[in-house]
Amino acid sequence: PSTERQHEMLRGRVTIPICDELGEPVSITGRAVHPHLEPKYWHLPFSVSSVLFGLDKAWPHIVKVRGALIVEGAWDTIALHRVGYPYTVGVLGSTIKTPQVILLLGYCKRAIVLPDHDVSGAGLKGAQMTVERCKMYGMEGRIAHDLAYSGDPDDLARQDPRHLAEILRAA
Repeated sequence: PSTERQHEMLRGRVTIPICDELGEPVSITGRAVHPHLEPKYWHLPFSVSSVLFGLDKAWPHIVKVRGALIVEGAWDTIALHRVGYPYTVGVLGSTIKTPQVILLLGYCKRAIVLPDHDVSGAGLKGAQMTVERCKMYGMEGRIAHDLAYSGDPDDLARQDPRHLAEILRAA
């Protein structure tokens, strides 16, 4: 898209940088401030498969706990860091890509995937694909989910952090 179009897409959104594992900015992502603004999330083009959102901040914690918590997006990652899960990374999509698994393998061999719980079931399907891809590369992978909850990890972290803790413990 043209620079003008990119600026227009970021209008009305809270924006933050997307950084690689070294903390170098590779793009910008934005979340709509108003519910009527579509799409809800948008980012400037970049190679999504080469980045795990938040890894630049999360890697020391991932090494310490010998595992990572994987979510879909940047906002989920930020929310989980804020409520005490600093070993969280976001795949910036519904499922992890092979280069992201290889990147994560440099820090741990174990991952828990916390999917979005949407009506379509796409979040859970993406989580299953993420676990399968992790296992293909020798990582242990599990899904943390609660069928009684509908929403995304960002909402759960803000609205009910105790329930979030229960879901993660059960995984």
